[in-house]
Amino acid sequence: MKAGSSRQHDLLPVPPVWLLLVAITALYMAFLTRTYYWDGVLFALDIEAVHHGTMAPAGLFHPNHLLYSALGSVLYSAVLALRLNVRALTVLQIFNVFLSVLTGYLVYLLSRRLTQCRVIAIFCWLLFAVGATWWKFSTDADSYVVSVLLVVLVAWFLLETPQRIFAAAGCHIAAMLFHELAIFTYVPVITIIALDSQRSVARRF
Repeated sequence: MKAGSSRQHDLLPVPPVWLLLVAITALYMAFLTRTYYWDGVLFALDIEAVHHGTMAPAGLFHPNHLLYSALGSVLYSAVLALRLNVRALTVLQIFNVFLSVLTGYLVYLLSRRLTQCRVIAIFCWLLFAVGATWWKFSTDADSYVVSVLLVVLVAWFLLETPQRIFAAAGCHIAAMLFHELAIFTYVPVITIIALDSQRSVARRF
């Protein structure tokens, strides 16, 4: 019955994945935020200050977002090398847009793997992509999006069979290096490992 229902769902008309990728990207790009979260503005000013030589490069390494400004500085330098007259704030926004679209696509793939239904997976993707909070951060210059992308990869690796614990751990560490709040992913990660009945208690420990 479930398999039949899934097949019926997949017969429903749904847009092709590439069209959704383009549409969501265009939607975000058309409405880049004008009410910036102050962290993103500070990151952009620091990046420009380092580029102009008014601040030491060490200032890019904020203890709570250790790698974000450093990565932003590399992106900003690359954009300037192309002779594009763009502020660092805009570079960070566009970077977040593309990372956000990639994160949404991973949510789609993860949902399809779990539900075996393309229609449900696309619904989960769209629900995620147009959620008010996620949309706001996707068009801002802050460090949340790259961290969430890495956290979604943590879930991806943990829900594989067999689980890829070390790959998940690497993504979790990287997520914390971009935003310290990713440490709270530790709780569901430990829960997933603890509930894995295919492993012995000793192996789970």
